Amino acid sequence: MADQFSEKNPAARGALFLWDLLVSPTAFVFISIAWCLDLGLGSLRAFKADPQFWMKMDSVPFSQWLRESAPQLWPGSLWVYILAGLTWLMVLSLLLCTANWFFRRRKRYRGMGEVLVHLGFLLVFAGYVLGSGWGTRVQNISLGEGMETEIAALGLRLKVNDISVTRDQRGNDLDTASALTLMDANGAVLKEGTARLNHPLINGSTVVYPNGNSTGARVKVSVEGGGQLELGQGMKAKIRDGLYLSIRGFLQEGGRWGKWVGPGVFLTLSGEGDKSFMTGYLGLAPSLRTAKFGDDNLTLEGISETEEAVFSVHRDPGIQLVLLGALILTLGTFWALYGYLARTGPND
Repeated sequence: MADQFSEKNPAARGALFLWDLLVSPTAFVFISIAWCLDLGLGSLRAFKADPQFWMKMDSVPFSQWLRESAPQLWPGSLWVYILAGLTWLMVLSLLLCTANWFFRRRKRYRGMGEVLVHLGFLLVFAGYVLGSGWGTRVQNISLGEGMETEIAALGLRLKVNDISVTRDQRGNDLDTASALTLMDANGAVLKEGTARLNHPLINGSTVVYPNGNSTGARVKVSVEGGGQLELGQGMKAKIRDGLYLSIRGFLQEGGRWGKWVGPGVFLTLSGEGDKSFMTGYLGLAPSLRTAKFGDDNLTLEGISETEEAVFSVHRDPGIQLVLLGALILTLGTFWALYGYLARTGPND
């Protein structure tokens, strides 16, 4: 009926032509080739201009990078805008292809694999958009065995219970497996497990990605009348209600900064919301070992070198959609393979 109507109506005939073009596999292939070429050439150009390009882009949600960083890189970021536009075109094509299947070919259930592949891709894309627009990322959290830190931006705490580094015969790092405990801000355990290469720790929309390992330094500080605390880079330790201590930097042995002599550590005293009150110095020399930070006398008990695991923690509200999409996409691929084998048969 629709075809008969379009034969008599030029506008309908044009709309039908446009529809057939958008749902055409050929059009999708051309868009995909353009997408791959733009990604490949743009990536090479971006890496040549800045080897840290991808690491910087991945440190924040994509929408934030597009809003804040891309304009500063213009016109070098043009390929990213083109890539985003081509991605939306691919999504539109898949949506229309899916609708076309239901309108025109819904009785061909062997072709259901095609629809599942489309649906899986669309779910992955929807999950990525959610993570890009409403996600939060905290990068470069470095923790040694037994160390724990607060991730204020996500209202979480992360503890490393054990670190196991796999190395090749030349001593090169191959993988770092970390036994982790993820807690809420009050210390209640949310998830325990091991994170390693390509196996992040996932708890709902929170994902802890391992980023290898590094050598770090740990300091022990005693608070007069308040016990002893241990600090590593990127950590904050609570010394009393509303007051936190963190490492600002180290002074190596033999180093000098004004009146300060290494080895020692610069410590920052801050309040809620990272409001800094003061930075002071504690050294291993007897005259520098104890100093007053606010109302507290702090004493440096020691500095030690540690092997630490490095993590990025993301709050990604679309992660479950991505996982579901990947599952459906895989199912669709096998369904399509079954349909193909059923059509061709062993004698074809």
